[in-house]
Amino acid sequence: MKAFLTLLLAIAFCSLALLGQNASGIRTANLAGANLDLMNNHDPSSQLENFELLPGYEVNLFAANPMLANPVHMVWDSRGRLWVACSWAYPQIKPGDVANDKIIILEDTDDDGVADKSTVFADGLYLPTGIELANGGCYVGQSPDVLFLKDTDGDDVADVRQLALTGFGIEDNHHSISAWRRGPGGWIYFQEGIFLHTQVETQHGVVRNYNGGVYQFNPRTQELRMFSRGTGGNPWGHVFDHWGQSFMVNNPRIMYLTPGSGSSNEPTRLPPLISTEKQCGGDIVTGTHLPEEIQGQLLTGRFKSRAVVRYEFIDDGAGFSANVLEPIIKSKHPNFRPVDVKIGPDGAIYIADWYNSIINHAQHDFRDPRRDHSHGRVWRITYKDRPLVKKPQLVGLQIQELVDNLKSPEAWTRHQARKELSERDPDEVLTALENWAESLDPKADQYAHHLVEAMWACQNVERVSEPILSKVMSSKSGHARSAGARVIRYWHDELSDPIGMIGQLARDSFPRTRMEAVLSAGFIPQAEAVPAALMALDHERDRFIDVAIPSTLKGLRSHWEPAIEKGELEFDRVGHREFAEQFAGIGIDKRLMALIGNPNPPRSEISAVKRQFVSTPSGKLVSLVVNAVGKSAVQSDLVSIELLDALRIVGDRSELEASREFVTLLPALSHSNDGVVVNAASSFGSWQVSSAGPKLLELLRDRDRAPEIRRAAAIALGDLGQTKYINALKSLASVSDIATRYHAVTGLVAGDLEEAKAMVGEVLTQKPLDADPVTLVTEFTKTRRGDTVLAGLLEDVAIHPEVKRSVSTYHRQTGQLPKKLVGLFSDSSQDSLSFALLGEGRESLAQDVDRYGDAERGETVFRRESLACINCHGIGSVGPAIGPNLVAVGTAASTSYMIESILEPNASIAEHYENMLFTMADNSLHMGSIVYQDDNEVIIQDSALGQEVKLPVGNIRSKQSVPSLMPAGLADQLKSREEFLDLAKFLSVLGDPGPFQNDERPFIRKWRVAPATGSHPPKESESWKPAYSKVNGELPAADLALGEHVFAKGFVDVQTPGSIMLDINHREGLSLWVDGKEVSDLEKPIKLNEGRKEFTFSLDQSKRSDLGLRVLLQTTNGSPVKFRIEGGI
Repeated sequence: MKAFLTLLLAIAFCSLALLGQNASGIRTANLAGANLDLMNNHDPSSQLENFELLPGYEVNLFAANPMLANPVHMVWDSRGRLWVACSWAYPQIKPGDVANDKIIILEDTDDDGVADKSTVFADGLYLPTGIELANGGCYVGQSPDVLFLKDTDGDDVADVRQLALTGFGIEDNHHSISAWRRGPGGWIYFQEGIFLHTQVETQHGVVRNYNGGVYQFNPRTQELRMFSRGTGGNPWGHVFDHWGQSFMVNNPRIMYLTPGSGSSNEPTRLPPLISTEKQCGGDIVTGTHLPEEIQGQLLTGRFKSRAVVRYEFIDDGAGFSANVLEPIIKSKHPNFRPVDVKIGPDGAIYIADWYNSIINHAQHDFRDPRRDHSHGRVWRITYKDRPLVKKPQLVGLQIQELVDNLKSPEAWTRHQARKELSERDPDEVLTALENWAESLDPKADQYAHHLVEAMWACQNVERVSEPILSKVMSSKSGHARSAGARVIRYWHDELSDPIGMIGQLARDSFPRTRMEAVLSAGFIPQAEAVPAALMALDHERDRFIDVAIPSTLKGLRSHWEPAIEKGELEFDRVGHREFAEQFAGIGIDKRLMALIGNPNPPRSEISAVKRQFVSTPSGKLVSLVVNAVGKSAVQSDLVSIELLDALRIVGDRSELEASREFVTLLPALSHSNDGVVVNAASSFGSWQVSSAGPKLLELLRDRDRAPEIRRAAAIALGDLGQTKYINALKSLASVSDIATRYHAVTGLVAGDLEEAKAMVGEVLTQKPLDADPVTLVTEFTKTRRGDTVLAGLLEDVAIHPEVKRSVSTYHRQTGQLPKKLVGLFSDSSQDSLSFALLGEGRESLAQDVDRYGDAERGETVFRRESLACINCHGIGSVGPAIGPNLVAVGTAASTSYMIESILEPNASIAEHYENMLFTMADNSLHMGSIVYQDDNEVIIQDSALGQEVKLPVGNIRSKQSVPSLMPAGLADQLKSREEFLDLAKFLSVLGDPGPFQNDERPFIRKWRVAPATGSHPPKESESWKPAYSKVNGELPAADLALGEHVFAKGFVDVQTPGSIMLDINHREGLSLWVDGKEVSDLEKPIKLNEGRKEFTFSLDQSKRSDLGLRVLLQTTNGSPVKFRIEGGI
């Protein structure tokens, strides 16, 4: 009753004597765009007045305090009641207090859209992060435990409390087991984030996990499994689409989980579909009440920016792509914090509002009085012009009546019908389902989905129905067949021919069915499952299937590898056997020979052979490479370069010794390709082939050779370790030209560090001319304690200013210089701008930034090439990911924090961007932030290379934390204090409402630009240079200042064909080609077919003056087109 809720609220407001609170100290981004005058106005009407909804929608208050407070997670029961987990104790209970978090049941008894009954089902809980209903009760996740609570006397109050599971990680409660979801087959899914160590002992065995993953729990059998490992991050949401495909809300990412759900029991790296802002909870839009245009979209709560945003999923091969869409609701009230979203029995959207001005876990004091422990809301969104759904009556129905409800157009009803069936007699349910499936009309529109519902209902009662599965596998719908393929992983031991089923489905025309078949094969403990799964190789593969296949091969390795080695395993095709052999490391010699003879092999094959050669080296393989390269038998220079690099790595790591055959490789030092010469020299050094010495010395002395060749020759001479070559290096380091001296000293670092120490100081005091000081300094840092040694040597040395400038520029671009050397190569004098700004104090400086800083000028400073900001940081969907994306950081930090990040970057490093220095077994160094890690490898975003690098765990000798890659002294690269104020202003307002807000409309933001040399765009890749649009979407004129005529191109991935319109800031002097075909009229719709499309613009600068280029793609009315603008780097 609405009147009842109004009365409760009035009582609550009269009884609460809240002290006035202000926003002091709260992260500005968490309040961006909010009306701060409302912070102490807790009347729900103040929120209602400040909501903004999409046209056609309206919102009402469903429930509020005192009926509930601090809602965390919601789930519906089959009676249409909303169960809410509430936690006033978050983030940590005060010592001495008694935990009393609650599970509340909210009920709308008169169906007017407002809850009028609130029952405390359970209290005395502590930080319940997820709930789900099964077995007549409620499972509650509160780490380290999973509790089972049940009401046995009908009063809706739990009188049974059992410990179902224990041992989940507790290191960080906002990463703990959360966002529980009952899947279509009746398993309960929940997930945890990084940093947590879990070890749960069950009657089915021990489940261990570290660093993130998704669990699935069978409430009927009490079996706990890992559904997906290695998801990392901070996951707070799991949803299933219409056909049972799995998606995770892993803030700030949306992830497609299915490819990572294989049997390998190893962490699987799953690139996100999209990454935007932090968000949690969510549901897929379903049901007849909500309009067709949002069906199938994901709704999730952006708790920082106070909105419920939408994502659309688009079929993309075996998987999906995703686009972010305009929020369905957003608010200016500073306390609106949507943390969960669910579709209700009436078809409306229900939103759990945490209601708090402070939302951060650790950035504010746990006892901050502004942490609200009294309020909470549940909001209800409906569509004005569509009828609501009548709440179904499911409790007490007969089995056949429940089965008939599987035809309902409402996903909510079908879900609850399956749950109700799960608590009935399994054999009676199975009989009813098989009879029902047999009676279905094959011509009905939803016939395929009805069959899938019957199959899922069988799973819910732990019964296998091969007749129903066979019908699903024979469906005309690829989506249905993929759902059937997934079920085989659960039913295989009771099926008559699971291997045959896998073979059939792995050849399916629908790529997702093939992927699901490959994954399910991994759960069948038979060698023959692998040949069946590899039937998928007969079709085109994509990035999703390429994740699934290795998982299955790893999961079944103990079954199929012995069989293939004994010749006992039959494959359908020779190519399938070769694929398996390559995966197992069998037949590397044949593969290597094929690569050597291929003039144009794919890069993936080069990388794969190189990786296999390095991991399983032998004298035979080494001889094969030496002879092939030395005798010019290799048909591709790129192959020669990579094989020589592999040879170097093997020489550094293995116990193999160089044979006499290495003399055959000497001609490679005279190769016409400099890359071949460099890697050949390095290989001779790593294998210590003394016969190469004379030729290496000749290369070093030849001033006409490329610097990288001379440097590689010098290092190789040092690696040889022979006195005559050390003496030669000493001589060249003393009396030669400056470039040769640099190379010679670099060689001495590798061969005789004591001699190098005696000479390095003198070299670095001289003007470098065409020499590169960076290579000499970095060679020192590769040695053990090399940074300490070099710092000691240079302590009283007057390093030449140009040397300082060169090395400091390198550090500014990569962050790779060890901390002990940073000060030696930078100007830390008291007249430096950094020193002066630090002396002003952060808060005082922050006031000046807010008062005098100009964000537009600051963006220009940020983009300045010499400052190197854009070498590490992306903004939104484009740019590098070495450092934090500044849309995310800018919307989560105060001005003071930004100032600290620039002036003292090591004082506060953003989460997940902590940097590590890895020392490898061959003494090489790698520095960067960890992207992914498992028991076999660590993948880092290498700051020097600007790309991901895989480091085998077995080759890592040591690792240590290192300072921020963002160098101290950055402000010294600025021209004035005013520039610093502008830069800090720009960074601090990124994401705030206004000209620098996160505009997620589909602008082309990643460009490649080139000067025109004719009427058509250049074909040579080296002619095109990367460029990025500004925050407002415009590629500035400065980036186009390459001549009178300029070309600029961007890329669009079209998932569903259709027509688009271009909204361009200025069409004068502009021409466009799409995939090489000229567009005659830029004001008319452009029809796009599926695939990656190249948009190439020709700009006549004489007609455009100082205008930049701003291109926004828009969907024409009625067009089915779905597309995504290509981002990244």
